[in-house]
Amino acid sequence: MKSPLKIRAAVCACLLVGLPATTQATMTLPFGDIFLNGTLDFRYATDGAARIDPVLYVDSNETFGPGALATVFAPPDTVTGATGLDYSYSFTGAGTGALEMTYAIGNQTGITWTGLRFFVDVSGDPFDDLLEIPVIEVGTTDSGDPVGWGADDFVAGDLFLNDILSAAKLDGENHCAGAACAAEGGLQWDLDALPNGQTWLVRVRLSDDGSTLGKVVLRMQLANGLGTALDGQVLSVSGSAVVVPLPGALLLMLGALSTLVAGNRLGRRA
Repeated sequence: MKSPLKIRAAVCACLLVGLPATTQATMTLPFGDIFLNGTLDFRYATDGAARIDPVLYVDSNETFGPGALATVFAPPDTVTGATGLDYSYSFTGAGTGALEMTYAIGNQTGITWTGLRFFVDVSGDPFDDLLEIPVIEVGTTDSGDPVGWGADDFVAGDLFLNDILSAAKLDGENHCAGAACAAEGGLQWDLDALPNGQTWLVRVRLSDDGSTLGKVVLRMQLANGLGTALDGQVLSVSGSAVVVPLPGALLLMLGALSTLVAGNRLGRRA
């Protein structure tokens, strides 16, 4: 396994019988919300299988001083016991062309937390015969867009272990350089300070219909074992982030409760 800190289960890519290669399927969760921490295995297009893992980095706070804490939380739900920060998530769109994750880091600790970084690591299925050709598109970014990004080979590279867990900073490079690989890509958001009573919301869109959020987009074009692109089978990863008062975030989380229940039911049917 690539990382001792998380389980990366192999996800079997499924072939939808009777559909041509150019036909796009909806985003599906074959196993439902089994990890209950914001990590999801999902399928896209007709043959794609992938996984999203969230990671939170916390630098310090005004009580401990700069660098006093400086650690990563993978998955982020482990942050609560160490810092008192809240973590929650929700998802919508399963069964449509765009699956959206909403990750929320809430501060009710009474102090301001500084130097937060949030990452999403998206891996294609490295154990299947299919590969991906990653492409990173960066336009003129706005507030809320990712400030870091990267792509690497899941098998031969070290995007998760080095760039995210060790350096806590994506390097802005596509190490697959336009070639097919067992692709892994990441997006990074930075937050200088999270005051008490505020919540940092990060929305991530995973789509096979081409829809995106923001000006930074990671696209993974599915390819066969020879590296030949499969027409019309593309996973797009994008997102945006914003800081909001806690009441608004709580309403969002309460409204998403039915989504989580539906996800668990989906898992039981899978």
